[in-house]
Amino acid sequence: MVYQSYNFGSKFKELRRSKGISIEKVAKDITSKSHLSNWENGKATLDITVFVKLLSGINIQPAEFFKDYEVYELHAYTDNIVEMYANLGALAFLIAACYMTYCWDHRSNPN
Repeated sequence: MVYQSYNFGSKFKELRRSKGISIEKVAKDITSKSHLSNWENGKATLDITVFVKLLSGINIQPAEFFKDYEVYELHAYTDNIVEMYANLGALAFLIAACYMTYCWDHRSNPN
């Protein structure tokens, strides 16, 4: 399964702003203000070590940051499994219908 691409930067930006922390303050000695801004707006990627340092700069633990994503991923997996089984059910029905049609067309005619 391919994971959905989340905009972690957007959530980080929301948390940073809610705590009243400026982009300059959190970026200082970690990354450039422009790179952080680009990441927050979904225009750049960020190294995991830099990400963890930035979380520390806004007093957020990684587990706390990702708690909502874990619930979302569980729902995404559940939805994918339900869809997969629905597709398998439809496929099984089509195979059975084709097999029955084949058998009907090739049945032996007793004399």
